Formats: sequence, structure tokens, C-alpha cells
Amino acid sequence: MDPNTPLENSDEQSLIQRAIKAGQSQPPNEPPIEPMSPIQSSSRVSPVPGYNTSPVRPEDPEPQRQPVKPTMPRRPSRPAMPLKADPTPTEEIDQSASVEEQAAQALERLRQKMAVVAEEFAQGKINRAQFHAIYQRYQEQRQITEMLLKRDPQTGAWQSVMRPGHTGFLRDYYQAKIESYAIYHLALQKPIIVTGTVQLPLQQVAPLLTKLRAIVNERGFAHLRVPHHDNPIDEIFRVMGI
Repeated sequence: MDPNTPLENSDEQSLIQRAIKAGQSQPPNEPPIEPMSPIQSSSRVSPVPGYNTSPVRPEDPEPQRQPVKPTMPRRPSRPAMPLKADPTPTEEIDQSASVEEQAAQALERLRQKMAVVAEEFAQGKINRAQFHAIYQRYQEQRQITEMLLKRDPQTGAWQSVMRPGHTGFLRDYYQAKIESYAIYHLALQKPIIVTGTVQLPLQQVAPLLTKLRAIVNERGFAHLRVPHHDNPIDEIFRVMGI
């Protein structure tokens, strides 16, 4: 349509003019479009053109806790074995008996314990130091008890002399402990492993190794096995004929 040509219909002319004005005008409520800024790699793109939005980190409702550092466990220590006290002579006494009868029963029980410890030493179950310490303890208890009863047969002071616990302590204190050992090469008669200070010089060990080597060559190692014995050293010497 030529704009210089007059319109035949006035209604058609007014409609075209309103359309032209509406296209040239801008809605009053719509904000102007701003030029787009470069989008950051960590930003979110707004669905509305011309706007960029950055992510907002939500606030933690709870205060930030400090990390708990684990504590290093302590080196485990081997618990000490409690000393088992030997039964006291007063444990098997008839409490309904008289004071003199109770003292006589305690002395008889003490004599039995002295016989038992002597038998243990004879069988090699305890060493010489253990035997002397325990036997001397029993002997002192017997002598003191007899002396107290001789002065006053009705006294009960002898019961304090028969207190338990000392015998178990002496048995543990004088128990043999390994202080040193050595492993020898049987053919070369030389030590392979030595721990601690070996008390026996090589001049005394060499004859034992020579004798042991001869037994091994004659009978084999199976003859020297001692799977269970109270005193394996004495058993080995017995096999060797020493």
C-alpha cells in the first residue's frame, strides 16, 4: 500500500495508525533490557534474557563442628598375674573345736604342707631357692606357733602367724627365669644365636655338643624329642648319659 494514497475507509485508517503507535511505544511496566554481561563459568543462567544469577550457598542451620582427631591407642600391657595364695592351715580347721584343738589342727596341717613342698622339690617341680624359702617360712610358722601355745594354751595369737599369701609370693619370686640362652651349630660347635650373657664358656659346652652329635648320628633326632617334661634339660642329659 502506498502511504501517499488516501484511505477510503476512516475506520481502516484509524486501525492502522493505532497499530503503528503500539509498535513504536514500549510498555511502561517492562524494565529496559540491559546489555548482556559475560557469563562466568560458575554462574547459573537466568531464564530471563539479560540477567545472570550466581549460586547462593545456603547457610548451615547448625554451627560447624571441629573434626574429632582420633587418639592413638596405647601399647597394650600384659596384665600381671595375681598371686594365688596357698591355702592357710586355718582353712581346714573345725571352728567348733576348742582353741587348743584348733591350734593342734593348724600345726598338723602345716606339717602336711611342709611334706608336700619337700615332695615337689624331690620331683623337680620347684627349684632349690623356692624350696628353701618356702620350707623356711613353714618352719618359722610352726616354731612361733608352738612357742605361743607353750606360753598360753588358750591364746589365739597363733592365728595371725598363719596368715596366707607369703608362700605364693616366695614361689613366684624365686621362680627360675631365663637370663640368657645360646643355640649352637652341632657340627661346627659354634654358637648361632646368643641372647644375654652366656654363663658357660665354650670349653664346657664343646664336650656336650660332641656327645650329643654322637647320639644323633647313632639314634637320630627323634630319640631326643621331649614333648612334655617337667625338666627337659635333665631329660636330655639323661638321654645323653651325662
